[in-house]
Amino acid sequence: MDTNPRVRSYADIGARAFGARGRTIVSIAIYVQFFMVATGLLILEEDNLHRLFPRLKCQISGLVIGGRQCFILIIGITVLPTVWLDNMNFLSYIYASGVISFFALILSVLWVGFDGVEFHEKGRPFNYKGIPTSISIYAFCYGMHALLPTLYTLMRDQKKFPWVLVICFGVCTLSYAAMAILGYLMFGLEVNSQITLSFPADKVSTKVAIYAIIASPVAKFALMLLPIVKDVENQLMRRPNRGISILLRSGLVISSIVVALIFPLFGYLMTLVGAFFDIALSIILSCVFYMKITKRYLYGFESISMWGIVVVGVLVLSLGTFQATWDIVKHFTG
Repeated sequence: MDTNPRVRSYADIGARAFGARGRTIVSIAIYVQFFMVATGLLILEEDNLHRLFPRLKCQISGLVIGGRQCFILIIGITVLPTVWLDNMNFLSYIYASGVISFFALILSVLWVGFDGVEFHEKGRPFNYKGIPTSISIYAFCYGMHALLPTLYTLMRDQKKFPWVLVICFGVCTLSYAAMAILGYLMFGLEVNSQITLSFPADKVSTKVAIYAIIASPVAKFALMLLPIVKDVENQLMRRPNRGISILLRSGLVISSIVVALIFPLFGYLMTLVGAFFDIALSIILSCVFYMKITKRYLYGFESISMWGIVVVGVLVLSLGTFQATWDIVKHFTG
């Protein structure tokens, strides 16, 4: 990116390596990934709201809608106006509120632990059968590498970019490790895919933790869909048209709601995203693009290392995708 100012995004890197075909592959993978993450955020909200209000039902023209489906519809309608916005500065403030709510969630989990649950659970610290799922979830947690080139180009002082990576990855690693350790110590092998679903329903601390986790997805939903919206609008509209733009954005939100209603499986869905899309974009394609672009300068140990990473990535992608797909099939077939 420093040697070619025209390269400003991950799709541009794909185009530099393999032309239009590389750009198309990267764009499709990124947009499907973002769409699935946005759908997962709806499911996350629905699971936790149902935990707070398990008896809630909606009735529309005599049609009774179950609590879970009703929550997905309510959340979808709530986040829809944020997708209509074009002001990225305003959305960045919304996203910052999501970061704050994440740290509030960690404090809330500690509160729940000291509020009767305690930290005495035990279980097997290592389960080899869960390795594919664990790696897939790990990849999902760190899997937004496709946004890094865009973030780099948007920075005023790009020399500070390495420090941004160090701080962000360091804070995320400590936060994820803390959440994993707390979940294991509090609930052992019985912990749910979302730790808040394991909390005692009658505790005030549980309600505070759930409210904290609810704030974050609302803040992130629009940012996940905005890159898709912008590209679709650029492809379909020769000049800006606010009415058509709102229709396209509303249709995208509606399609996300439909997928969330059909596959309300947060853990399995995010595992699939991590196993396939995050591993492909963050590990396999990154190395392949790098080798293609720098093939004249790539020798010896560096070349062997790159191919080794690609092989490991393909293996992880295959095992993780198979395990996630198999878990989803088992869930629906009983």
